[in-house]
Amino acid sequence: MKSKKVILLVDDEETILFSLQRIMELSGEFEILTAANGKEALKRIKRMIPDLILSDIAMPEMDGLELCRKIRSNEITRNIPFIFLTAKRDLMIDGFKAGGDDFIIKPFTFDEVMVKIEAMFRRVRQSQEQANQIKGELKEYGLDQVLKICAKKSISGTIILQKKGQVGEIELERGDIAKITFKDFDENAALDELRSWNTGIFVIRPLGEKLRPEFLAAYSKEKRSYKLDEAVEIAAGTWWVGRRNPKSLLQQNVYLRRFRQEENALNYLIDPGGPADFPFISKKISALLGSISKVHLYSLHSSDPGVCMNAIYLRKTNTKAVCITSEDNWSQIIHYEIHPKSVKLINNFKDNRAPLSTGHTLQYVPIPFCCEKGSFMTYDPETRVLFSGDLLSGLNSAVQEDRLYAQEEDWDGIRAYHQRYMPSSKALQAAVDQISALKPAPLIIAPQHGMILRGTIMEQILEKLYYLETGVDLMDSEKEADSMKAYIEVCNDFLKESSSFIPIDRIKQKLVEDTGLLSNCSFKDGIIEDIYHNPQETFEHLVMTVVESEEASVNNQLKSFAMKQVHAKGLPMPNLSWDSDPTLTTSPAKLFDEKKQ
Repeated sequence: MKSKKVILLVDDEETILFSLQRIMELSGEFEILTAANGKEALKRIKRMIPDLILSDIAMPEMDGLELCRKIRSNEITRNIPFIFLTAKRDLMIDGFKAGGDDFIIKPFTFDEVMVKIEAMFRRVRQSQEQANQIKGELKEYGLDQVLKICAKKSISGTIILQKKGQVGEIELERGDIAKITFKDFDENAALDELRSWNTGIFVIRPLGEKLRPEFLAAYSKEKRSYKLDEAVEIAAGTWWVGRRNPKSLLQQNVYLRRFRQEENALNYLIDPGGPADFPFISKKISALLGSISKVHLYSLHSSDPGVCMNAIYLRKTNTKAVCITSEDNWSQIIHYEIHPKSVKLINNFKDNRAPLSTGHTLQYVPIPFCCEKGSFMTYDPETRVLFSGDLLSGLNSAVQEDRLYAQEEDWDGIRAYHQRYMPSSKALQAAVDQISALKPAPLIIAPQHGMILRGTIMEQILEKLYYLETGVDLMDSEKEADSMKAYIEVCNDFLKESSSFIPIDRIKQKLVEDTGLLSNCSFKDGIIEDIYHNPQETFEHLVMTVVESEEASVNNQLKSFAMKQVHAKGLPMPNLSWDSDPTLTTSPAKLFDEKKQ
């Protein structure tokens, strides 16, 4: 029997609420939950996660815009389709900014509502199909390599190739080619033509399985084309000369840009890093320039010692090296023994543009409070590389040490970094708007920490960052201190109990490697010291992190302990994904003999 979709209706007008509920329930396709405002809706969601939310905007206590923001900021609910009901068309932009997916304008007909809902569920199905597929560029892999990967993994499904409006398809059965289609070519000619393509895109669309981004990463030509213990050219005349440290979540990116005009050359270092990384950075720079003393210019995007302190060594090797920074940063950087006469402030350049003696121009883009008041970015319009400083930096896990470029799963580390260090979403939104206004648009974003962004991943992460709540946005005034204290206690009680089943070193390792937890709480030596926001979600996250990959009996026993602890404290029951727990007893398909009834 087909299960019903659960729809949450949120409206303070009882007549609309009742009428919509009545019509939808009569269709026989939906189970309906109702709420009179956003606050009540959040309580409903704690008991049952809906498949779709249909909400008015103007409501008492909590309006629809705020409700939508809270839905989008929660890991569990952020992907729920959200449709706004409103009589005011001028609120549509605000609704989309809050994270809404669609609108229904009042007054509306019930047919219109049903059509919108059906269309939304259709889009969700299509999105799920897209989420199961993998896209790539033929210039990076080539069809022969794609076919080898699919054969090795015994993929069944379709490979779709596209170049300048031409489309070819290859059907696979357990990795073997079953059928090839391209124009009216026979299969041999079609295969020869598609194999010759060295530009364009391909999509692997599997049957009955989901492919993760790392499916292709292990075979990427790009991954094998550089070594991270050497300088890596990320754009023409632009090198990454940073360090990947396996013992750190915060990887240091340093960049070298070499400007040339005939015999004239200027070497420009972006964010020289801290003393611990200096031996690695200087070795790479020397391999390119012959000596680190040939660095003529260097920029300091923030006053962080981990970003700035190598400026001391630069000054000792070349006393004429010029430092470029902002006025607000300089008030802190002055303590790093940098002579004031060697400093150029971006505020003093006309239109924040620095004309270089080689004929090139650099554009400086102030982004206040990302994360310091004096933060700024440096844009090179020739290579279209944007050096973004702290903005778009990320925390790295151990499995990311050998990569330089961002993938979809790196969003968790980027989100954690911004929620930990950025003071507010307004600062982020202003910064993203600044990036959108750059002409020509950047092709590469190179941050101080974490992964370099490019292509569609860059666009996706910028969009997510625009709506991310950080800093003061995460302060929930309604959470009382005693409730927060109770959650800290149950977290630590749970960790203590877990150590009876799991070695404490393994627990600590799990906590340290989970970048998602870093944005919600602080811990030291395996003890939770503070929870910054979302205490219930943090506790749920902690439990699931600790029990992951453990034996079934341990998994079940620790989850049961967690339930008892929150119940004893009078806290809401946590959502611990019991449906996926292999230790739970399942009922047989048939309980009764229908023939004898």
